[in-house]
Amino acid sequence: MVMGLTEAIDLEVAGRTREGLPIHISDNLKVVDARKTDSVSA
Repeated sequence: MVMGLTEAIDLEVAGRTREGLPIHISDNLKVVDARKTDSVSA
């Protein structure tokens, strides 16, 4: 189940990156764009 979830997330991130869409994540209860955050590496 974990592998399936990881694969689904990877596919979603790849698609959003390819289309130039933001990738939002939760960071200390704040939603931020992962591409603009130094603490998250791609």
